[in-house]
Amino acid sequence: MHDPRLDKIADVLVNYSLGVREGQKALINVPALAEALGGGVAVKVLEAGGHPMVRLQFAGMKELMYRHASDEQLAFIPRAVAEYYREAELTFNIFAPVNPHTFKAVPSERKKILDAALRQSLKEARGDAGGCCGSGKAVAVSFPTLSSAQRVQMSLADYEEFYFGALLPDPNDPVGYWRKQSEWQAEVVEHLKGKESVRIVAEGTGLTMGISGRTFVNETGQGNVPGSELYVGPVEGTAAGHVTLSFPTYRQGQRIEGVRLEFAEGRVVNAAADLSGDVFLRALDTDEGARNLGELGTGTNTGITQYTGSVLYDEKMADTFHLALGGGVAGNKNKSSQHWDIVSDLRSDGRIYADDELIYENGRFTIDEQCRGKIPGGPATYDRAWPPT
Repeated sequence: MHDPRLDKIADVLVNYSLGVREGQKALINVPALAEALGGGVAVKVLEAGGHPMVRLQFAGMKELMYRHASDEQLAFIPRAVAEYYREAELTFNIFAPVNPHTFKAVPSERKKILDAALRQSLKEARGDAGGCCGSGKAVAVSFPTLSSAQRVQMSLADYEEFYFGALLPDPNDPVGYWRKQSEWQAEVVEHLKGKESVRIVAEGTGLTMGISGRTFVNETGQGNVPGSELYVGPVEGTAAGHVTLSFPTYRQGQRIEGVRLEFAEGRVVNAAADLSGDVFLRALDTDEGARNLGELGTGTNTGITQYTGSVLYDEKMADTFHLALGGGVAGNKNKSSQHWDIVSDLRSDGRIYADDELIYENGRFTIDEQCRGKIPGGPATYDRAWPPT
């Protein structure tokens, strides 16, 4: 039976996240398991006057390539793939996890061969335009599967309710909700402009970093869905202190718990983990840039009510912050083959300071009132309950 909530998610993706306009060509990458959502996106693209270009993907093909292809075969990317991206003005990437351990035994060298080939193919497709799909935009979204539910030890029915709650905090007006959330976050970003540093204080954590000249990015479902995240690229070489990351993280199918990091001059100089520490330390030495801090972010999505093990959700969860090790974003120039987000709780006496101003405490921004009405052309006031508790 078709769940009508999928059509509402498709509406958000098409009419809010990417804002499809008449005549635009939209590439829809969709696994067979997620046909219901992929079809809904195609319909909404048609209703907007666009041209859907659907690539239905065989879920097990990547595993077959890793198992049976030679290195030369693994590096071969059909020209047709690049042509799809060259022609597309917008791209919808839909994911439907089948088994979180599918690639657990695949050597990292094999993964690097395929990843490098895909990057080169997309680089050739987009020329000098940048981005992942010509000069256009892209959005990523997952689809609830039995594998996703099993990973967080939930029934599929319960996981689906979690999923729809995260993507549709207001099921009656989902597009309106995300627009309002984006406006509120834009005012927080404006308030933080010109700040020189950030300090995070929480249980087992005392970490500072420079943000001079950097601007927080307002992410509310226009790059990843679900949305609700504010993130910044710290100034290179400035992160100092220690941090304890309270939520588990995953690498090569392995669950890693109790991560503790010490930073000096923007780089991890000491690290440990209570579970799968050997896997964690190997990942830190993936390349020269893997130990550098590339991102600081805070989650603001109150519809995400629990940790799931999926970064797409966890980094957006309200009352949390996350650090990314490896490749930099939002002005950070660090280079690495990995960008690894690890999430931590802020609810238990967690605080964030920008310069000497307390901006976040116990899971809530303390600058809500100061941020109202500061964006030119934006709303002068908000309901006092916004953002929702």
